[in-house]
Amino acid sequence: MPWLLSGIGAIVVIFIVIFIQLISQSGFSKLGPFNLFGYLSDAMSLTCSLIPGNQYSQFPSMWFALMGYFFAYILCNANSIYTRKPAVAPAYSRSPTGQGARVQLGKPAVASVNSIGVVQRRSVGLLSIIAVCILFAIIMIPRLINQCESILGIVSGLLIGSLFGWGFWTGVNTNENPLADIHGVVLGLSPGYLRNSPIACGPAGGSTS
Repeated sequence: MPWLLSGIGAIVVIFIVIFIQLISQSGFSKLGPFNLFGYLSDAMSLTCSLIPGNQYSQFPSMWFALMGYFFAYILCNANSIYTRKPAVAPAYSRSPTGQGARVQLGKPAVASVNSIGVVQRRSVGLLSIIAVCILFAIIMIPRLINQCESILGIVSGLLIGSLFGWGFWTGVNTNENPLADIHGVVLGLSPGYLRNSPIACGPAGGSTS
């Protein structure tokens, strides 16, 4: 489900970029020395297109908009996992007779920052941050040097994609919602999302025998 939600955000980015491309193409094709969406030949446009047989517009860059979106979305998620505070376990309490006042048997406990669980979770976040930076650099560099993109198209595409990725993840992550966590770590920290119904039922204050 988290990846499905992130995919929906990518579809929205595609429509935003197409809308801006249509506006730019209908109004003007050049901004000073910058060629916004055309090429010296139709063959070059078809070669660079993400969809075989279709023309490719350079402004804003659809390719870099999508890369910027996923880069920002994954990076925000990884940073949230890495910087998340240790979980707090609630105090354990019960009513000795099954009714009446409840008696507190312990105090809320905070997990140590050096505990195995916290270290593993922070490691996932840190490794993801490093990996996504390296991976996206490797993916983007060839596209930068193959003459399919313009500088203005790259900058505008990255700006649109990264800003929307940050905003979309922030919106989905309201109250640290596990549905925003594509790494699958937050769900394990929120057992209420795994079990939200009674395991067994019995009469209040009575015997189950």
